[in-house]
Amino acid sequence: MAYKNNVSVRVCGKTMTLSGNESVEYITKVANYIEKKAEELRNSDNSKTLNPNLISVLTSINIADDYFKEIEKNEKAQKEINKLKADKEELKASSGLISENDSLSFENEINNLKSIIIKKEEALTEVSANLEKIETENEELKVKISNLEEELKRQIAKLNHIKSSEHKLNLQKKTEKNITDNPIEIQEAILTDAHKNSRNY
Repeated sequence: MAYKNNVSVRVCGKTMTLSGNESVEYITKVANYIEKKAEELRNSDNSKTLNPNLISVLTSINIADDYFKEIEKNEKAQKEINKLKADKEELKASSGLISENDSLSFENEINNLKSIIIKKEEALTEVSANLEKIETENEELKVKISNLEEELKRQIAKLNHIKSSEHKLNLQKKTEKNITDNPIEIQEAILTDAHKNSRNY
């Protein structure tokens, strides 16, 4: 089993431990990229109305936007390479023989563009990994929110039950107090009822 690096990082305002086969520097760079995108949102004018969960979602959207923009740049670079290759072939066909200096110039240009494509592909890989991690975090946040909502419902139900019990207890105490404070009136009422019952017989 390959050794995995565990790195403590700060992502979307939260400290967490990321584990992976990549180097510590790479994992840290990925986390710093996500945190940078989240920080841009937190520092925006509308950040006061955004909760942490929404910031995570918007961060995912912004990273996805970067991802697709890098794809477009990569495609444009590839088109440039194809165009240069086509131009080279056209020159060969028209002149029959291309000079060594021109050939080296074309090769250098192509190599430069290939180098750009490699860097873009590395950046795309980073962004893709970031998106997967953020989506996982969003799912975990949704579960936590659901659990908290259920716990809140249970606590409200308990509170309502306690209030109902207290109300019944207060009524009972009030009744007992009336009996204690007015024993003669209650006894007279009992005697009156007894007299009425005897007359009925």
